[in-house]
Amino acid sequence: MQGHYTLFNHGKWGDDRSMHHRIVLVDPEGRVRWVKIMDQPAPDLDATILPDGTLLYGDGQHWRPTMETLDGELLWTAPPSTTGRSTHHHAEQLPSGEIVTLVHSDDVDPVSGETWTGFTIERWDPTTDQLTWSWSSQRGVDEGWLVRGNRQQSDPWHANALVVHGDITYVNLRQHKWLVALNADGSKRWTLGPTAGSDLGLVDASGAPIIGEAWFYGPHAPERHEGDRWLLYDNGFGRPGGGSSRAVELVIDEALGHAMVTWSWWGDAPPHAAWYEPIWGDIDELPGGHVLLTKGHCASCAEDQRSGLVEVDRASGEVVWWLEHRDQDDAAYRAQRLDGCDLFHNRRYCAR
Repeated sequence: MQGHYTLFNHGKWGDDRSMHHRIVLVDPEGRVRWVKIMDQPAPDLDATILPDGTLLYGDGQHWRPTMETLDGELLWTAPPSTTGRSTHHHAEQLPSGEIVTLVHSDDVDPVSGETWTGFTIERWDPTTDQLTWSWSSQRGVDEGWLVRGNRQQSDPWHANALVVHGDITYVNLRQHKWLVALNADGSKRWTLGPTAGSDLGLVDASGAPIIGEAWFYGPHAPERHEGDRWLLYDNGFGRPGGGSSRAVELVIDEALGHAMVTWSWWGDAPPHAAWYEPIWGDIDELPGGHVLLTKGHCASCAEDQRSGLVEVDRASGEVVWWLEHRDQDDAAYRAQRLDGCDLFHNRRYCAR
């Protein structure tokens, strides 16, 4: 196991929703070391302990991005959203100190006047409470490259994650199965996905084009690394041939117009078998070549499955640590591995 403590959100999301959802920190043996009780259900709550020991959380449909001490002292809450609707799925502090989040908004078809749920990206400066940048999916609709193919879908894009790197903002569209790159001026840079209109293709390690089931489908939690290397939690929602989930790595080459699959893990290493979780999930690269996966399970998705955390050695595919939730309705969305010795010093894990 790499790192000492693991932070994740937890709550009941089946028949029994009376239990308050929580943010939980556990040690390597799964023992709870810290917990924050939330006063509302939080299926897609995003929570992080920042380098200075501050807790940042938000979304879950109920909370604007919020910063607190671990003792519960409120430090900052984002001003009301620009759309008047709830935040969802993502709350992150950027290197600049800004907080970036997703907000529900309304899209309107410029021809028919039909409306549906879209999204807006917001960046806030917590020192001034000023909005520093925003972008709405309505712009993509108006420009003609975000096309609602199924008119029955009330949330056709379902944005669920953001990545900000330099002047480029990336947004992951789970329902549309696209990763979208936006320039600083809000113009589309490129789109990547298996559906019609994608600007970039997908190739295997030999450079041969990939079609069909080997694409990613309805993913969560894209994570960018140097060299335009990406990790995705590929849920496999809508995968041809049937749903199956995996961890996958891509290297994007804009000049060549494609992304190359360089690594994947389908969960076929004992004691874990291949799995399928159509919603939720997270993937984080750890130091030293390990990957941490959050397999977020919803009680109505499949029988005999559990939410859990799995740490995988990339080179061997071996599962080196895992934590499994007890019940089918134990829900989880994202997780964070941290050293934590400055905050939760323990002689068993931390050097004296």
